[in-house]
Amino acid sequence: MKSKFLMLLPMLLTSCLVGCDSKESVSISYEGESKSVLFATETLRTNVENSSSYKIGDGGYKIIFKDIDESLGYETYRLDVDNKTISITAGDETGLMYGGLDVADRIEIGQALSELNTLTVSPSLDNRGLKFNIPLDMRTPSYTDGGDSGQSNIESMWDINFWAQEFDMMALNRYNTLSIWSLNPFPSMVKLDDYPDVALEDVWRTKLYFDSSYNGTGSDLVRDEHWVEGSYDIVKKITIEEKIAFWKDVMAMAHARGVKFYIYTWNIYTFGEHGKYGIDCSQDNPVTKDYYKKSVQALEETYPDLDGIGIGAGENMKVSESGGDSSSGGAGTGEEENEIWLHDTYGEGIKDALAKDPDREFEVIHRMHFADGASLAKIWGDLPCKFNLSDKYSIAHMYSVDKPGFIKGTLDSMTADQSLWLELRNDDAFFLRWGGTDFARKLVSQMPKDKATGFLMGSDGYVQGREFTSKIEEFKGQHFMEKHWYNYMLFGRLAYQNDITNDFFKAKLKAHYKNVDAKAVETLFDTMNTAGEILTNSNMLFFVSTDSWYPEGNWTNKNTFGYVGIKRLINARNVHEYGDVTSIPDYCLSVENNEQIKTTRSPLDIITALNTKADAVFAAKDALDSHVGENKEFEQMVLDQYAFANLGKYYATKYEATIALRFYNDLKDDAKKTEAVNKATEANNYWKEYASSMIARYTDKVRLSRAGEYSFSEVTAEVEKDIAVCQKWNPRAY
Repeated sequence: MKSKFLMLLPMLLTSCLVGCDSKESVSISYEGESKSVLFATETLRTNVENSSSYKIGDGGYKIIFKDIDESLGYETYRLDVDNKTISITAGDETGLMYGGLDVADRIEIGQALSELNTLTVSPSLDNRGLKFNIPLDMRTPSYTDGGDSGQSNIESMWDINFWAQEFDMMALNRYNTLSIWSLNPFPSMVKLDDYPDVALEDVWRTKLYFDSSYNGTGSDLVRDEHWVEGSYDIVKKITIEEKIAFWKDVMAMAHARGVKFYIYTWNIYTFGEHGKYGIDCSQDNPVTKDYYKKSVQALEETYPDLDGIGIGAGENMKVSESGGDSSSGGAGTGEEENEIWLHDTYGEGIKDALAKDPDREFEVIHRMHFADGASLAKIWGDLPCKFNLSDKYSIAHMYSVDKPGFIKGTLDSMTADQSLWLELRNDDAFFLRWGGTDFARKLVSQMPKDKATGFLMGSDGYVQGREFTSKIEEFKGQHFMEKHWYNYMLFGRLAYQNDITNDFFKAKLKAHYKNVDAKAVETLFDTMNTAGEILTNSNMLFFVSTDSWYPEGNWTNKNTFGYVGIKRLINARNVHEYGDVTSIPDYCLSVENNEQIKTTRSPLDIITALNTKADAVFAAKDALDSHVGENKEFEQMVLDQYAFANLGKYYATKYEATIALRFYNDLKDDAKKTEAVNKATEANNYWKEYASSMIARYTDKVRLSRAGEYSFSEVTAEVEKDIAVCQKWNPRAY
């Protein structure tokens, strides 16, 4: 028998070979000055230096960045492999950067460079962007400033390091567009010769609390009391000239990472102007009209790196009785007056700016929110630049149906030369780290690429700035994109290259959690993939399209109806319009009348899916729990999947309780009442598990900008009341 030492000798020799400078050399060659490509070379160098197989040096592999070959096309790159020479060629600088980052990825995940073959990669979707509601200042708010996330992130918006991190992560994840959204950013970003006193010095944050009395249109986000001295803090001393220099730097940084920069506005909001020069929110005020026109022109002329402006007939304009339903192709009749105002301000301002710089590439993106589709081509036909549209693809909830049809009316109304930006809104989950790889792939791959130029992903209910609610010291102040790194990687990478395999994402997870057991990380991938479809299934059976619905918290804004309990569900027919699911009351009536349901899925199918997926998450608990101590962030990612599972079990058992109570209501079967009570009790237990996990890790009470004041513990008290609802239920007619 060999001695233990002799048995270990091959392992020791292998270890020595790895640790005794057996790494193969890699040299990186780039002779240009593109900041985008230099970022790729720096990332490559870092990954080589951190690799267990390679080191920086000559005599081994050569990675050479070649010249631009425009024939390859937009953001396309080619890797040519000749023995140990890897040449990167691309159609533009961004493509060249992506080619370098591709090789850097392979080194990071441990793929041998000898396995690399010649290949060409082109974007699946041309534009892969983020929607960012930006809290610039108390006086120039975004739609999200009424929430705690907005107020907590004002300082970060004026921190150049925040934006440096943002653009680095965007490039790594293949996002190429950032849109910042403000009700009216002009006083914080430009200074006008004709209205000089409007330009705002310093950065303010209110001390006042945004309670439920503030209306949903944003028209009273700044009230008279906000201006009273002592009711606000000055969080940064800065002149308007310094602000302009700051945003020029930010936009230049975006371009240095291959990211286009857009500014979106709502209309008509004039908080920052504070009545100066007679400016107000009146659509009929000629001073307001002149001010807006000159502000738009100044914005374009001040910022040469601004790539476009997004506009819309916002909630503070004249609204027709049609309500601006984009699913029917626009706001219908009565909105032409709004379009004329927008054209005479934004349109004329853009035209005046472009007249001074006719070769400049610029894009106007018109939102279909409250828009008159029939008027667009007629009114905007004289614009000397790109004019495209944007619309809410999944309304406010991207974690629902993977192929929604809400934009059908807009698609049908578009002219042949127009493209559509899809607004991919996440008002579903703000705290939990979502990682449904398969769902993300289906959602992106089924977008209408024949008419859609790309998407803008973001939220109206939460500012994706820095983490402000964490009770865990290590994660306080963490960048939102860093916290949700896997989620952002999924949508960015799949939108750029939809055929990326799950093996790649597993490898990226293992590289990210390199000090965690590899099998445990692979289990995490499967668990996240399963947990990712819990919200999507629940959203099919109970769905509120607007951003007042907050599925992560089982809550709608108090001005809507607050907690969503059994009493509401028992007669709720608001299933997802494109989920092909029968509502609970219609299902119960079909059973009672011995009729077939008319949809593919019944509530029982949703309940089964929720239970199956939650059970699969819990089944992985032993494999995951034994490794959570190896990495703090890994632990949080795991706990988030358990939270999703408890939330799924809560929704499933609540739906079961509702069905049983509805049968009791209609059939007077006491056994069904008992079943309802038992299932409501079960739902209460699952919710308590869920809420306790959230409260242990996050601030319990927060104000969300669209869903309003929210507390996990207060909702827990509401969930418990559902048991009494079932116990005391008296049958009634519906």
